[in-house]
Amino acid sequence: HPLPCCHDALSAKLIHNAGFEATFLSGFTTSAAKIAQPDCGLITPSEMLDQARAVTEAVPELALLVDADTGGGNAMNVQRTVRGYARAGAAAVMLEDQAWPKSCGHVRNKEVVPRAESVARIKAAVDARDGLHGAAAAEDRLVVIGRTDAKQAESFEEAMWRVAAFADLGVDMVFVDALETREEMEQVCRAVRSYGVPVLANMLEGGKSPILSLQELEQIGFKLCAYPLSLLGVSIAAMTKALESLKSGSIPEEMPPFDELKSVLGFEQYFEEVESRERYAEGFVADRERPEEEEEDDDDGEENDNEVEVEVIGGPGVGADTGGDGGAATAIVLAEVVGSGEDGGGGGGSSMKKGPLKLRVTNVATGDKDLEVTLPPGVGRDVADIATFISGFGVQLKEDGGAGSGEDDFIVDSVNEGKRIQVWIADEGEF
Repeated sequence: HPLPCCHDALSAKLIHNAGFEATFLSGFTTSAAKIAQPDCGLITPSEMLDQARAVTEAVPELALLVDADTGGGNAMNVQRTVRGYARAGAAAVMLEDQAWPKSCGHVRNKEVVPRAESVARIKAAVDARDGLHGAAAAEDRLVVIGRTDAKQAESFEEAMWRVAAFADLGVDMVFVDALETREEMEQVCRAVRSYGVPVLANMLEGGKSPILSLQELEQIGFKLCAYPLSLLGVSIAAMTKALESLKSGSIPEEMPPFDELKSVLGFEQYFEEVESRERYAEGFVADRERPEEEEEDDDDGEENDNEVEVEVIGGPGVGADTGGDGGAATAIVLAEVVGSGEDGGGGGGSSMKKGPLKLRVTNVATGDKDLEVTLPPGVGRDVADIATFISGFGVQLKEDGGAGSGEDDFIVDSVNEGKRIQVWIADEGEF
């Protein structure tokens, strides 16, 4: 699979728009684009992490492989680096065995750390990966790529020893940089095949490795092929040419239309989302500010200030209209009720307590409480008004009205069809 390398969020977005599913954040190209310096250890780990985060935020659909260089130091630094890239949303990290300061694998002055230190770095990366994901399936976890630069720094044989060791340690992929012949490529793929670990190819444009076709690379045994410099190289060439045109006041011929630039950057999607969110916010505010008297009754479409929501608790339902299901708590909305006067007074006279009215319905046979609710302020305090109100629960008083004795402040205390219906004036603070 071809793997074009990006150097910033815009190049990654272009890669995604072109139909690629993955990209590689190259240390070489990112050092060039971000700090305009050679890939010789000058760009810091935090700068690389920032660039990775910018890419994953801009194009979260694109799988991002990151050049993590040496991991920033010893094994402990490596673990922190791996966890940082995982939190940034990277799909894979590549760790190498170069000594610091490291440099591009296709330039001079190459050095690698001793075997033991290279093993410690890779083991730390694998442990960090496993600590992040535990027993997660391989396809769902961060991929660790073990890289060696020993081919240029020491020998091909040393490079072969190291990739085999990295495979034994549990890396997900291996990479030997700066292989110089097709035969060396074939030997690496054959040696690693027994470990079941795929191999990454690096077609560095103009570098030491021979440039082979995707078909040839697949035949040899490679699974991924990185193209590190293509986008950076053509960008430099295009900008240099454009600057020559601007010297004479001419717009570059290759300049794309403004509409195309806006499309690439997502201006239309931005404004559509802004407008959508503004419409939602306006509707939300309008609903919150609408006066209660403008709300329609759920049953007949008329205005209703006396609707209340109550909960039927315990026991079987109190009637067909309560939505009772044999014991489960059920929310119901009461129909409009009519009071018997603006002051809410009833047959109890002026000496009646002024607290809120409470309604309780109890199953006589079991003693279970089917319903208990505070009545709306608009319900009158005489038996006729209360009877009208509680009929909304499917509960009917006996013909005698079930008036209470007054001893316990019950306005209604009636038994009908196995249900005891009680209405009383609550004391202050009883809700």
